[in-house]
Amino acid sequence: MSRRQFALTLVAVSFFGLVGGFLGARFQEPQARAESAGLVLASELRLVDDNGRTRALLSILRGKPRFIMLDDNGEFRMEFGLGAAGEPQMWMRDRDGHIRTRVFLNETGGPGIRFLDTDGKVRSAFGLSQAGSPTLIMRDAAGRDRVALWQEEGELGLSLADSGGLPRASLALKQDRPSLAFYDTAGKPVWYAPDGSK
Repeated sequence: MSRRQFALTLVAVSFFGLVGGFLGARFQEPQARAESAGLVLASELRLVDDNGRTRALLSILRGKPRFIMLDDNGEFRMEFGLGAAGEPQMWMRDRDGHIRTRVFLNETGGPGIRFLDTDGKVRSAFGLSQAGSPTLIMRDAAGRDRVALWQEEGELGLSLADSGGLPRASLALKQDRPSLAFYDTAGKPVWYAPDGSK
C-alpha cells in the first residue's frame, strides 16, 4: 500500500467513525432521555398472574393504544382504546369472545352505547346527539330498526316498524299535544288522532 493510499484509508476510517458515533448517539438520545426522566419505553406491557398467565395487556394496535383485560382462560373480556378517528371506545366481550357491548364517543363527541347479539349484530343502540338529544333504537335479528324512541326540543316520539322495517305506527307528544298515527306500506297515514280521521 502506498503512502497516498494509506493516508486516504486513514481519512476514510476517521470519517466513518465520526459518522457512526454521531448516529449512534442520536439513536441513543431518546432512551437516555427516558432513563434520565425515570420513564420506561416499551411497545407492549403485560401483567401476569402467579401462574404466568397474561391477565392485562397494554399495547399499540393498528397505531392506536389499547388496554385489554383477559379472563382465566385467556379470553379478551374488556378493552379500552381509540377508534380510527381517535375517539375513545370500550368493548365488553362474553366468555366466547363475542363483543356484546360497545361504549364510545363519536367523532362529534356524542356518547353512544351499542348492544350486540352473538352474531355481532347491533340489536339496541342508545345515544345522544351533539345537542344532547337522546335516541333509543331496537333492531330485529335481520338488522332492521323496529322500535325508535326519541326526544328533541319540545317533542317526544315513539315509532314502530313492521318486519320489513317500514314505520307503521307512531306516538308523539309535541308541545304537550299528543298524537297517534298509523301508516300503510307506502308510508301514507291511514288514521291519526286526536280527530281519528285520515
